[in-house]
Amino acid sequence: MSNAQTAVLVSDVADTATTAPLQEVKTAAGLSTAKQALLRQAIAKATASAAEANAAANSKQTSLRQAVTETVKKYYEQVDVNNAQGVYEMVLAEVEEPLLEATMTFTRGNQSRAAIVLGLSRGTLRKLLKKYDLD
Repeated sequence: MSNAQTAVLVSDVADTATTAPLQEVKTAAGLSTAKQALLRQAIAKATASAAEANAAANSKQTSLRQAVTETVKKYYEQVDVNNAQGVYEMVLAEVEEPLLEATMTFTRGNQSRAAIVLGLSRGTLRKLLKKYDLD
């Protein structure tokens, strides 16, 4: 994905974050509701930061990678290292579902085109859509 495409994606994510509440974080093994809430707050703050960065038309754009890095750093600052478990799956669930939703909207529901856009096989895409009840 080019830097321009990444910047557009971050802008779209930031715009969505300002108009709609974040979806519930999928329950990850070993993580309490409080820790999941901390992650949701950190993601909301990072997306708001990305929105602010995009609002300044001539300022440098925040990449998706930078937004994720900052969010994960903030989450780890708020979590006890001895109790952090299942973070990988939790982050994937938080990112994967909105990515699939946005891609299906972008391709107007065309699963074959969405699979190409995402670089997945159609079978894998169908499994993911079913996993998140997006089929």
